[in-house]
Amino acid sequence: MTVNACENCKTETAAGARNCPACGAPMLANFMPDPRRAAARARNSGDHTWRNVAISAVIVLGCLTLLGRCSSLLSEIDRRADVRQEADALAKTGRELLLAEKARLDDIEAGRTRVGSQPQPAANSDTALPAPATNTAELLRGMNRIVSDMGQRSAHTRAQLQAEVATLKLDAVLAPQNLVDARGIASGQSTMRRYLTLVEASNAIARADTAELDRRVYALAGGVARNAQFIAGYEQSKRQRVTLDNEQIANQRRAVAATQALLAFAHARLGRISLDGKELLFRSQSDLDTYRRLLADFDREAAQEEEISRRQRKMIDDALASTDKLKAM
Repeated sequence: MTVNACENCKTETAAGARNCPACGAPMLANFMPDPRRAAARARNSGDHTWRNVAISAVIVLGCLTLLGRCSSLLSEIDRRADVRQEADALAKTGRELLLAEKARLDDIEAGRTRVGSQPQPAANSDTALPAPATNTAELLRGMNRIVSDMGQRSAHTRAQLQAEVATLKLDAVLAPQNLVDARGIASGQSTMRRYLTLVEASNAIARADTAELDRRVYALAGGVARNAQFIAGYEQSKRQRVTLDNEQIANQRRAVAATQALLAFAHARLGRISLDGKELLFRSQSDLDTYRRLLADFDREAAQEEEISRRQRKMIDDALASTDKLKAM
């Protein structure tokens, strides 16, 4: 006859008994009905909190929020032919980069990976500082070069890191079958360590690129008094996008920590959590409660990622509106 041990006093009791005959405690054996059954959370790319960005879009957004400053500047100055020509060129460059970024976010949210479609870095990338602009046409021409060069460099770097993230198969880390298997748990822990390395690399690259963008913009706008308005707007938009970038990195770090906590819990409960089809079964109510609490931490970060993604898209839409203003000048 199959027997189970009481969790409270360790007395062996016949399978199917609802209470221990020795101490009266409820028997919570494997493969018993709810509430010890928890729906499996086999997540896919559609609801992973780290699905969004392997590396921040801060430089793409940073370059293109400058378009808004250019359109504001143009509204108060002359409309010479050379200014009109440079404004059109800047609007065209900006719109192409923005639409590419929007398509990238759409692909990631839909779980698509574009094979062989990584953007190439700028062919003539030059880190030399631009000469100070002495008029509006020169300012627009210089901004077009900065936006084109740094936008392409950033997109290329982000695509490389995103491709590395895709190889990690993050959607399998918390698959139910991996939470009841020592090798699956160890693989998941290794995967999350590697992913955290990529998150930190993303952060370091974003900070370095922000400093480079500052360097170029200040050099270009320096020396002309009316460019002070442009710089003031640049600094304002920079604070907004850097704040968003910092929130995103913090969110990804917390998501990693929440996932690692779930894996550590599963490791500590090996043999006490079972798999029934696509559902996890727990021996004790306390284990189920702990699992639900840890999963809630993970889900909270997923919700935060959704909000960050929404704000990123709004920044892109605002920058697209700025390109329209440039073309309409």
